[in-house]
Amino acid sequence: MSTKTISTRIHTDTHTLFTDYCNQQGKTMSQMLNLFINDIVTQNKDSIDSSQCSIDSDEETESKELPKFSQDEQPRDILKEVMKKLDEKKAKELSKQALESIISDMFSEVELSIEALKRKVAQKREEDRMKKQMACFSYDDCVNL
Repeated sequence: MSTKTISTRIHTDTHTLFTDYCNQQGKTMSQMLNLFINDIVTQNKDSIDSSQCSIDSDEETESKELPKFSQDEQPRDILKEVMKKLDEKKAKELSKQALESIISDMFSEVELSIEALKRKVAQKREEDRMKKQMACFSYDDCVNL
């Protein structure tokens, strides 16, 4: 019996969801991927060119050692569910980021308004102080201070 190894990189969230699913099924990730691939090849063996891909009888025996998927647990349905959860997580993260951005913008606007108001108050106080000083110059009784 001859086997080959397949290596791939996947997104961290996808890895986490897939690991959780495999653990729930009591299988390793390698076993589950083996099931997925064998099931996909078996379901599509008529459309696969036999000169490019063939499954030896030894490999058939090996795949029978692992449990088969039931009709209501097809690999593509499982992958769709994993992807749906990943998409939901991404949507929540994007919503959170959008909300944080909106709140940040609102706080920035409030901070700018507060700074503008502080400048106006300071300017008004300065004007009032200047008016009081100027008023003293126009009245003779202010000179006796």
